[in-house]
Amino acid sequence: MSEPCRHIELLEMQQALAGIFDSQHPNPRRVIRLERESSAYHSSFPLEELTIWFENGELLKLIFKNLNPLELSTEARRAKPFFLDDPLREIELYRSVLDAGELGTPICYGSIANADTGRYWLFLEKVAGRELYQVGDFEIWRQAARWLAKLHSRYTEPDFLPPTARKRLIQYDAPYYELWLARALSFGNQALLRQLADDYPRRVSELTLLPRTLIHGEFYPSNILAQDSAAVPRICAIDWERAAWAPGLIDVAALTAGKWSEQEKTALALEYYAALRSFREVPPQTTFLRNWHLCRLHLAVQWLGWSSDWSPPREHRQDWLAEARDSANRLRD
Repeated sequence: MSEPCRHIELLEMQQALAGIFDSQHPNPRRVIRLERESSAYHSSFPLEELTIWFENGELLKLIFKNLNPLELSTEARRAKPFFLDDPLREIELYRSVLDAGELGTPICYGSIANADTGRYWLFLEKVAGRELYQVGDFEIWRQAARWLAKLHSRYTEPDFLPPTARKRLIQYDAPYYELWLARALSFGNQALLRQLADDYPRRVSELTLLPRTLIHGEFYPSNILAQDSAAVPRICAIDWERAAWAPGLIDVAALTAGKWSEQEKTALALEYYAALRSFREVPPQTTFLRNWHLCRLHLAVQWLGWSSDWSPPREHRQDWLAEARDSANRLRD
């Protein structure tokens, strides 16, 4: 459970919400009461669930996310490489890119970004749904793969994104890929990674040739909510802190990094491939699968270089060394 932001006074938060909802046109609403509690969802940043009452009797439940890096928990500080942090990244995406009606992402009711006060706040829709890793229905996972293809097909050129959002994205380029292998080697994962290092410049060259698009950056099942009560399940990607300009298959590698069999992982990747083909021209299937393994290799190396003294919770843990070995072997075939 996320830690509450108790040093943020209730009155200050209520005033912020009043400014957001009172200024909405053509339907301004006056906030008369606010209650807050810790969120059941997990995030490295503090999350709270807010219940808002309006003067007209309407009630609204929101998620409040505090993106100030100083508010990270001690564990999160250990876990997250500091050079990836940008509190404005997710805020700018919600302000100018993420269309809840088109993509099914959480509705953003408002945001505050003020460097002087250290306020980097998001007020988001509280989406009813289960984290995808808790869903056993493989068809819902296929739906997530199709949703991903739709996202990646919308932003195939940098100019398709507003400049304010574009400049905040993590850039997957050669120095970025090389950085993760260097970090992994420095953390002592020597045996396999020394073997990879000889071949890695070629892999980096291949990665930099892949077409890039807007990616979620951490499209793991724990960051995907599945609202499967409706006839058409809603796939809702949350936590866009690591959004990037990168090969779309990085997201596919994250989606397929779970506990499914290799055959099921391939089926998910091919579901994405089939959906992507309906939007734009794609390479032959054999090339696509090779590129997928290439991105799986990067993802494994990235996790091996993530932190020297932290590992994820048991339910999200992976044997990334084995993943790196498997992907490297497939690329040599």
